Amino acid sequence: MNIEKEKIDDLNALLKVTVQKEDYMDSYTKTLKTYSKQLNIPGFRTGKVPVGVVKKRYGKGLLAEELQKVLDDSISEYIKSNELKVLGQPLPVKDGESGDWDEPAEFQFTYELGLAPEFQVNLSTKYKINYYTVKIDDKMVNEEVDRIRRRYGKLSDTDKASEKDMLMGEFVELRDDGLEKEDGIRHKSTIGLEYVEDKRSKKRLIGSKVGDSIEVDPHKLSHSHDDLGRMLGITHEEVHALPKKLKFNFVIEEIKQLTPAEMDEEFFSKVLPPEKDQSEEGLREYIREGLAQHFENDSELMFKRDVNRYLGDKLKLTLPDGFLKKWIEISSEGKTSLEEVEAGYEEYSNGIKWQLIKNRIITENEIKVEFEEAMEHAKNLLRNNYIQYGMPAPDDEELSNSAMRFLQDREQVEQIFDMLYEKKVLDRVKEQVKLNEKEVSFDKFKDIASK
Repeated sequence: MNIEKEKIDDLNALLKVTVQKEDYMDSYTKTLKTYSKQLNIPGFRTGKVPVGVVKKRYGKGLLAEELQKVLDDSISEYIKSNELKVLGQPLPVKDGESGDWDEPAEFQFTYELGLAPEFQVNLSTKYKINYYTVKIDDKMVNEEVDRIRRRYGKLSDTDKASEKDMLMGEFVELRDDGLEKEDGIRHKSTIGLEYVEDKRSKKRLIGSKVGDSIEVDPHKLSHSHDDLGRMLGITHEEVHALPKKLKFNFVIEEIKQLTPAEMDEEFFSKVLPPEKDQSEEGLREYIREGLAQHFENDSELMFKRDVNRYLGDKLKLTLPDGFLKKWIEISSEGKTSLEEVEAGYEEYSNGIKWQLIKNRIITENEIKVEFEEAMEHAKNLLRNNYIQYGMPAPDDEELSNSAMRFLQDREQVEQIFDMLYEKKVLDRVKEQVKLNEKEVSFDKFKDIASK
């Protein structure tokens, strides 16, 4: 066995592999003998098929399998021992193979390699990266208080609709002349006036009474295809088949008015943990804490995005694009066309660059994640699942046993380690670069996040 690397450029190379007869013949002969004992061929007793017959019928296929095993193992070991930073997998070169399959002896194979770029990150204060946080103002807290009060409020019947009421009734599809459409859609549903964004539709419905029939366009009352489907009782496919303008009557059968819950002892006991101050001020503080935690997660996500973009622009990494596009297409086994690869390649290559940058930061800073950290993270995930469903979390021993079973899933382990490594990378970036901390309004934060 001989493997030689031929450099094309800094990002591309060829591997020329020479396989000698002694590299594969023993295992190939053994495979032929095994098959001769297993095959059931007419004219021969089971287990007594001559090796020559097996070789004549199946020899080339079995030889190809044995050679592939030898190639896979040898190339993998070569890449590992030579510390080659390979992207994707080696690709066999078309017409890069030579050898006599009828009289097998020496074979030669050629593979393309795509290589990762060599670079340093060297985090320092010369890098200036923004870190955005959301200013939690009284308006946000007041809106959340109102939302919670409405969630725990009481519904009562009313005769006339106001801007936050719920209308219950039936949608009836109409023809262009305003008469009911034969075999058209009829479906009982609910309209929450508070959530209707189209001003004309909302104005038409406010002030309506039980028994009224109001002409509406359901498109203007819904927020999405799924919402429209639920409203009219039709499938997702049927929603997409609807015309852009719809003509329906909504026949009002009931009007429900929501009276927000009073902020009394019973209310606080429902919405606040027992250890919190059971008062309006305690509720507001609890809301502030929850919003702060929620927006902290959003800040981290935006920071990750900004670090990715900033370091990507600074380092200007280049990839073996031609090789990677070819590898994506081939590895999809016909499921992805070259045109589809081209369309999604920018996002894919940005993902690879970010992974390379993270790995470089991990190496330069000797960042490690221990199994005990993954174990603790898994326990926290399980504990939060119990809390989410309003169930008490089990004791630490039971959580540890559950986490251990959870971590037996290799995919779950990889996800957790990736998550923990990424968090440590971002923490290290915060420590070593110049962080421009900026507190902005929620609307400004959303605007920045959308860019």
